Amino acid sequence: MIRGTPRRYQFEWILLGVVLLVLGALIGYWLYAERIQIETLERDRLQLQARIIDENLGHQLEGMDKALAGIRNDFPLWRGKNMGPAASRQLKALSNAMPGVRTLLMLDAAGAVLATSRDELVGGNFSEREYFKVPREHPDPGVLYVSPPFNTSLGAVVIAVTRAVAGPRGEFAGVVTAALDREYFNDLMRSVLYAPDMRAVLAHWDGKAFVFMPPNERMVGVDLAKPGSFFSRHRESGQSATLLTGTSVVSDEKRMMASRTFRLAGLRMDKPLVIHVSRELSAIYFPWHAQALAYAVFYGFIAVAALLGLHLLQRRRRGFDLAVAKQEKADRLLRHFFDLPFVGMAITSPGTKRWLQFNERLCEMLVGETPAFAQGHAKRGVARLQAVGGEHEIAESCEPHESRGFCTLRQPKPAGFRESKRDQGRARIFAQLPAGRDAARNRDDVLHHPAYRGSYQVVAKVNAEAGA
Repeated sequence: MIRGTPRRYQFEWILLGVVLLVLGALIGYWLYAERIQIETLERDRLQLQARIIDENLGHQLEGMDKALAGIRNDFPLWRGKNMGPAASRQLKALSNAMPGVRTLLMLDAAGAVLATSRDELVGGNFSEREYFKVPREHPDPGVLYVSPPFNTSLGAVVIAVTRAVAGPRGEFAGVVTAALDREYFNDLMRSVLYAPDMRAVLAHWDGKAFVFMPPNERMVGVDLAKPGSFFSRHRESGQSATLLTGTSVVSDEKRMMASRTFRLAGLRMDKPLVIHVSRELSAIYFPWHAQALAYAVFYGFIAVAALLGLHLLQRRRRGFDLAVAKQEKADRLLRHFFDLPFVGMAITSPGTKRWLQFNERLCEMLVGETPAFAQGHAKRGVARLQAVGGEHEIAESCEPHESRGFCTLRQPKPAGFRESKRDQGRARIFAQLPAGRDAARNRDDVLHHPAYRGSYQVVAKVNAEAGA
């Protein structure tokens, strides 16, 4: 801000600043509300997709549990017969009828295969498998045991769900097990993905990943239960469903993740499964960032245009104000000289050659009359007038080099006086000063005279055309 700037200019800058601040606040609030809306919508969609997986997985495991319970109930009937081939045929029929089941097994108390839906497993012993050891160590026919993911002898990664079988006296008599088919769950997890950056994970409660979608074999079996991971944060929350944001310790990406703990209602599971559905934050907010950038560019353009426009407008007005102020100052100074008793002054129009304004002293010097007598006369008409006694006369014509329509005063200098003439653009000054009291004029055209206090600036620029 220039020192001495009028208050109205300062007020205009303040007003423009307030308008730009209000506009920026409105744009910022709108963008903030839009971001909150995007976040809320995405939260709801991720939680919905996780719930869809939960419900479909529930229907599947509920069917498996009923099938296992049916096989277990038939188990004593088969032991007294040649149960191997007949039981295996029944297990094959059930396995083929149940999507999501890869293998069905019946193991005795020692872990030996009694019947299986796969001929490759006949005669095998799986007593070292966790899905057998846990029910044997903690047998409970009312519990559905869910094992962590593991590699089978056939080279597949599965999760085993198991029911313990009790003998006539309640002793542990073996297990009935179903191995879950990962391909079926791949299709289920793939069905909920609606964006390229989405990830869906099905993991065991111990932390090992079972299904990772989009498919990534390196992530299968990876331990997700690391400190600070989404899995650990969800499990430690104690809630069945959470919505979290942060950096994934597995992929090092900033993501928004909906998590659900899968438990069947009315079914006791020793360990539940965990469902994760997530999106990358940068992808979620990418449209918003593009929109925010567009609004920022728009706001910047408006702000720059407004600031530059006000600056140019004020500079133009300031120049006009300075010109007006200078003109007013010139008019005041000229009027001051008009009122001096020893200075004769006139203003002419270059176009009409008429004297538009002159003071009383000039009339006395020229014709000895008042301005009312000379007002409106053409310059040549006034030039023909003679003072009484012929002591003063005006030249009949002007030389080309003389200043802008003024004629030179030719008169005998009376005793004790001298004439001081000065061309100032459209004003000529005729001054009769007392002898011995000379007027001094410096290089800035400042007239000094001992008879008057102060100095008088001779004014050159007078707007004669406005008065013509």
